[in-house]
Amino acid sequence: MLLRFRSAGPRRTRWLVADATQAGAAWHPLRAALFQPAGRVAAEA
Repeated sequence: MLLRFRSAGPRRTRWLVADATQAGAAWHPLRAALFQPAGRVAAEA
């Protein structure tokens, strides 16, 4: 998966590569977080 990371400060873009082999067990939570629709906020406990 190719990810574009933009810093909050000066506009600098970095491209990051993520793959299931390297991510291991974190692959599913990573994909879930990235593909969650924008604007959703988790309920406060």
